[in-house]
Amino acid sequence: MGKKILVVDDEESILITLKHIIEKEGFDCDMALSAEEGIQKLNENSCSYNLVITDLMMYPLTAIDIIKTVKDVNSLIDIIIITGFRGSPILDKAMKLHPCIELFKPFPCKELVMKIRKCLESPRKNNLSSLDSILLLTFTIPNQFALLLEKLLSL
Repeated sequence: MGKKILVVDDEESILITLKHIIEKEGFDCDMALSAEEGIQKLNENSCSYNLVITDLMMYPLTAIDIIKTVKDVNSLIDIIIITGFRGSPILDKAMKLHPCIELFKPFPCKELVMKIRKCLESPRKNNLSSLDSILLLTFTIPNQFALLLEKLLSL
């Protein structure tokens, strides 16, 4: 099964460009045209995504809101922040939440692909056994696990 990436940006032209680059590299790509839509997709499909690429500034929300949602729903998902705002206090605050990496606009396609691969090949993920992954997900996605357990017990 291929890796699936969620791209969140409030500029449609950037979404379309990133989707083209990502799919050309053989990854599946889903798009969200706002932080609110990205949060909704993460809440509904948290186990579907391997990586989130998010713009820093998407008024009224920011990448910080996306990062917090990712940490709440599935901490195994890595995050790349893309931004044109070097030295932004919001970027500094977002980086304290430990996304995989930041990428400054404008950036070459090769750099984006390199950073995607770096995040997806994170040693932290590759060292997890299947059982470790299940146990980690059990504790990082408690609401979804509780629902699954409830369904299993009712059989």
